Amino acid sequence: MPRFTFNKNRIRRSDRDKLLEVRLRSSLVRAQRFKSVATTLVSAFVVIAGLLLFWRGGEWVVDHMAFANDDFTIRRVEIQTDGVISAEQIRRWSSIVVGENLLKIDLREARRDLELNPLIESVSMERVPPSTLRMSVAEREPIARVRWYHSDGPDHRLISDNFVISESGHVMLWSAFVAASEPNSLDLESLPVLEGIRDNEFRPGRRLESSQAFAALRLIRRFGLSPMAGLVDLALIDVSFPRVLVVTTAQGHEITFGVEELDTQLVRWRVVHEAALRGARSIAYLDLSVTNNLPVRWHDTASAAAPPKRVVKPSRYKKKHV
Repeated sequence: MPRFTFNKNRIRRSDRDKLLEVRLRSSLVRAQRFKSVATTLVSAFVVIAGLLLFWRGGEWVVDHMAFANDDFTIRRVEIQTDGVISAEQIRRWSSIVVGENLLKIDLREARRDLELNPLIESVSMERVPPSTLRMSVAEREPIARVRWYHSDGPDHRLISDNFVISESGHVMLWSAFVAASEPNSLDLESLPVLEGIRDNEFRPGRRLESSQAFAALRLIRRFGLSPMAGLVDLALIDVSFPRVLVVTTAQGHEITFGVEELDTQLVRWRVVHEAALRGARSIAYLDLSVTNNLPVRWHDTASAAAPPKRVVKPSRYKKKHV
């Protein structure tokens, strides 16, 4: 029977060969991993460097071709406004200077700065390359005024401030309008006076809160389009009474309006006005808030004649009111 013998040296050599093979394989794997990581890092560095170079190069191109280009220097600012504020005043408010770069101007910020002014309702701007900035301004048109009396100083002297009110109910300083508008462009003295508004509502740039005040503003606008326009002048509107507006005209008439259906009441006023002229009388008091059998009180004027129709001055504002 054959005898098998084991060679211990051969077994040890085989184990060493396997161990060397495993170590060699691990070294190759580590080398491949290192190579892969190095390749990735180099690629990322190249990409980042390329992007940075592209970005800086793009900035240089934009700056050289646009922001530092004298061809885009503002040489003309075209300002169109629908009211009475001078174009030069609007340009000063916008802080835009002739000689600035047209492309560097932040139009959104410039527009916001202008619209923060209580006298301005809205602004649109556009660049007209290479050297023109075009601006269109819509102003807030004053249609009423308010006299505000308050005390000031240690001796509590009575001081009178004047505000003007736009159709939207925004409060504006009288003095600001006078300073900003072109000379003799607007007769603020002819605006009807609102009376009975709370003192805490007079904040320039803010809107009135009283519903009665807004009803009075609607009456002023509708009156200008009514059959009574040009026959009498609205001098004062008292808004302190609930649900009615008490109007005093420059001709001495006292007319009470309800806050609803103003156009219908204005037509009825014209009918009563014509009846007064035919009877050689004038209206002392008329309550149009009553639907039927209007309360009316007359001034007897034996020699009364039809007053000449006034010439209504057109508004300096280009808005179309309907």
